[in-house]
Amino acid sequence: MNTINGLINSFATTFKSATGTGLDALDATPMEALVTEELVNRGTTPATTDDIISVFNSIAGRAPRTEEVYEVELFLMDFGLAA
Repeated sequence: MNTINGLINSFATTFKSATGTGLDALDATPMEALVTEELVNRGTTPATTDDIISVFNSIAGRAPRTEEVYEVELFLMDFGLAA
């Protein structure tokens, strides 16, 4: 009986998560990556600030804040995709 309890406890420990369901939530994809992916799909790389704003608006449904545009530009620069 102790062997069975030990086995069940080891499974419980293995599958325990922060949510208590055994299923961990996935992190959302950063907006910089989503915008970059869409820019590449549209063939608008190297991207200008206007391109970034347009794509961000279409993805998020709102205009980006200045900081968000800056973050996307830095992300694009890391891959040589900024104009």
